[in-house]
Amino acid sequence: MYCLSCKYDLRNLHDHRCPECGRPFDPSDDRTFSVPSSRMSRIALIGLFLLTVVVWGMVLPLLVWAIQVARAL
Repeated sequence: MYCLSCKYDLRNLHDHRCPECGRPFDPSDDRTFSVPSSRMSRIALIGLFLLTVVVWGMVLPLLVWAIQVARAL
């Protein structure tokens, strides 16, 4: 769980107040803090997958070309 104001990690705190910005929170009321979004994790994974596809799309033709050149020698 994270502070709504400054995103400080509020886990394992004894006081129910953010030590960074002082905003109060109630661990039993999820409206007083934020939780990490699994949606953002999925977006990051999709982005990483697309980046991998693009990089391999650029590298693979170069590897094929290099192999063809080496065989021609």
